[in-house]
Amino acid sequence: FETLGGFSKAISLPFSYLFNAYTQAYNKAYQRKGSLFIPNFNRNLMVSDSYFSALIIYIHQNPTHHGFAVDFTQWTFSSYQSYLSDKPSLLNKKEVLEWFGSLNGFIRDHGTSLSKEIKKHLEI
Repeated sequence: FETLGGFSKAISLPFSYLFNAYTQAYNKAYQRKGSLFIPNFNRNLMVSDSYFSALIIYIHQNPTHHGFAVDFTQWTFSSYQSYLSDKPSLLNKKEVLEWFGSLNGFIRDHGTSLSKEIKKHLEI
């Protein structure tokens, strides 16, 4: 994304504004100071195709990793089920499924645990 110049900023700035506004409102409401999100929001450079694949899997497995769900495939607030569905959505399902080779590849790869390298990169 770094090579795309302003594209990276166009994505990260709205999140920065959102987190900043939310933090200010929360701090005002509860008469406190400082960051709510420790460590602060940051972004990592996409270093390889395998890292990109692992990020998609991590996003879907995250509810299980943090104990919000026993089975990430059943988490209501995830896009995982949308990729399995024929229903229209705003997701670019075709491109993502092709990235994993097929729907079966998508499902298979989501069944694997994240590698130590990816966990180190994500600091989890």
